[in-house]
Amino acid sequence: MRLAVHVAGESVAEDERAHPRVGAVLASPDGEVLAQCHRGEVPGTHAEYRVFERAREEGIETRGCVLFATLEPCTQRGSGKIPCAERVAAAELAAIYIGTLDPNPNITGRGELFLDQYMDVGRFPIDLARELREMNEAFFAQHLDRSLPAVSLYASRGPDVNRTFPKPRLSDDRNELLQQTLDLVSGDPGDVWVRAGDLSWWREAQITFLEARLRSREVRISANPAGATDDSFDEARAAAEAIGAVVLQSAEPADQIRGTMVSPGTDRAAMVVIDAGSRSLLRSPDDKGLLSLIHKEMAAELDADEIAVPPHREPRLEPLSEERLVGALRSHVPQYAEAEIRREEVEIEGLRPLTRNLERFKIFRAARLEALKLADPAIGEAVRIVGSPWPITPPVVERRDGGLFIVDGTHRAFMHLRNGVDQMSALVVEGVDSPLPARPLDGWEGVHVFGAKLPRGRRYDDYDQSQFRPIRRAFATLAA
Repeated sequence: MRLAVHVAGESVAEDERAHPRVGAVLASPDGEVLAQCHRGEVPGTHAEYRVFERAREEGIETRGCVLFATLEPCTQRGSGKIPCAERVAAAELAAIYIGTLDPNPNITGRGELFLDQYMDVGRFPIDLARELREMNEAFFAQHLDRSLPAVSLYASRGPDVNRTFPKPRLSDDRNELLQQTLDLVSGDPGDVWVRAGDLSWWREAQITFLEARLRSREVRISANPAGATDDSFDEARAAAEAIGAVVLQSAEPADQIRGTMVSPGTDRAAMVVIDAGSRSLLRSPDDKGLLSLIHKEMAAELDADEIAVPPHREPRLEPLSEERLVGALRSHVPQYAEAEIRREEVEIEGLRPLTRNLERFKIFRAARLEALKLADPAIGEAVRIVGSPWPITPPVVERRDGGLFIVDGTHRAFMHLRNGVDQMSALVVEGVDSPLPARPLDGWEGVHVFGAKLPRGRRYDDYDQSQFRPIRRAFATLAA
């Protein structure tokens, strides 16, 4: 990784614009450096393109190798050129490590998400990522005014853009598919129609749909409780209605197409379509005919004159005091019954995480929450959505033996750290005698991001279920 950063410093810009300095190092499975290249080594070429060209010229077999790229491989190029992300996937590598995501919102995260379907994807440690951001300060600065941590390209942006950018390939993994769906919702200003199953995904989606409703976008959902367990469907339906969504119960057949459509009935319509055998993105104008047919079918469920649609309600948000948060933790987390708990600003880099593997979707969700808080002053660190069982609450940190250990909210902390934020507000718990539920890491360098959710045995070291802190369940008591 350090070699790749050094190589990036040798990059040559092709013109006066702010171009990134990029280095790429190809290594064998046992760590031998096979090729190293920088941007502009051959005028106008990207570093990844050149490193694979060199491998081809020298007869190097890339299958099973590891690539270290200081910038996320691009997902779009000019006419007649192949995006670097496609070249990386075609090389059949075992893994790629990425220094920084591309700040261009048309690329941010999409190269990483695409490559995660073909190989292990990791990141450079924080100190090297910061060094790269400083090296490419001008390049990052030119995108700063329009770059959020979760900007969408999955949504429709009009005919010109749709001809320029190819459709992304949708994942079969539940978390990644949900991220792509919510990326669609967050990236378009229009209304949202959903044909759903049992709403088991709603808790993860709540923030994005709340964001849509706070911008006065209509949300209509056709849902089927078949397959739901216990009271989970009623709970999710209540949460959806709490943010102002109209939820209609459907008796749809099990094999009916499901999905999420934005801007239905307009020339900007787009939809993530899910059926038994495939996952697809339909987007105007290319798929206008199909979208029109699906829109008419969904309208029979969601927009027909004869259907009694309940009126929309506006989301009601109520702040949660520090006293109530502390009371919930002391009453419902056995390890915290006698603890001192107070809100503090904590240094994120000094926190010690318990988990070594994070989920990309949860980082995306944390980014959407942060975008919502920046856009709407009513969303503070702790609020309850009246009618929803899932409040918005701050991270929880334990102070012990002179150190700070993050127990709840690790994805949010990681998201802030990657975006250069030094501090965050958290509830700090002191005086806990019980051991932590897992052996903590020494720092953030050992944390990796995965697309799919891994079992606890892979996420934690020496996990002890008996010491689990039921923090989410404790905060849920504040919804009443």
